[in-house]
Amino acid sequence: MMYLGPGAPAAERLAAFFDAVIELASENVKVMAAFQQASTDRLNSPTYLSWHAHVSGLIASASSGLDADLIAHLLGSLHGDLMLRTGKTGRLTAGSSR
Repeated sequence: MMYLGPGAPAAERLAAFFDAVIELASENVKVMAAFQQASTDRLNSPTYLSWHAHVSGLIASASSGLDADLIAHLLGSLHGDLMLRTGKTGRLTAGSSR
């Protein structure tokens, strides 16, 4: 198993993180969609703020020329209700060719 903690390449950590998030979300699509619909201020929730800080830090480490803050917000716009509607979560993982 490859080590993907602090000190590992940021791009690999980011891909692994998204694979794990997509897997978690795809296994809990209805719960994720319900949470997002019930949330009144999702962008200020402790979960989103923690996720955003982690992802933007990895993006900045992987490529300092990118606007890591904006890209992290764009990636954070993936919603459970969209996954529920399309059913195409497998296409989102880094190693997927679906």
